[in-house]
Amino acid sequence: MTRQAVTTQSSAAGKIRRPWKAALLSVTTLGIYWVVWYYQINREMRDYGASRGDTDLAESRPILSALAVLFGPILLVSPIVSFAGTVQRLQRVETQASAHSRRGGSLIALLVLGHLMSLVRGGQGLLPVVGLAGFAMCLIGCAVIQARLNSIWREQGTNVVASPTAPAVFSLQGPLVDGAMRGQLAG
Repeated sequence: MTRQAVTTQSSAAGKIRRPWKAALLSVTTLGIYWVVWYYQINREMRDYGASRGDTDLAESRPILSALAVLFGPILLVSPIVSFAGTVQRLQRVETQASAHSRRGGSLIALLVLGHLMSLVRGGQGLLPVVGLAGFAMCLIGCAVIQARLNSIWREQGTNVVASPTAPAVFSLQGPLVDGAMRGQLAG
């Protein structure tokens, strides 16, 4: 289930996602959702920064972040730089939303170490375990980032909540409903 929270001070929107669902979708789609999710969170942070007048956030390029993790196994350094940049953007958004941010060093280390360990392939003994452990570390990092973003979007307020699984809510006020009701009462 995905909900959209629109901030009360601007039109910038961030999606509230279940943290472990994002991680599990990454597994079930063989990493495709990871890249899509990574692009989306970087875009949301860029848009939030732009709505707040933060030029550093507004000038970030989410597509480059997504391409960096997409081609991570080929380009070893670019995902590491992208992870560090994403966590720094997360900290900037946290600072703007609540005047303080959580530390990011351990989250960067988790993502970088997980990425490097996940590159270990084949072999016997502990090598496959190291690769799987690295993949799991990246998923944990994904869940932590999403949980931190969720807390920001919730703090900002939820004027508009859209859920694809929620039933539609109709208003009984407005010119069409009022006119129809008056017509039924008069007749």
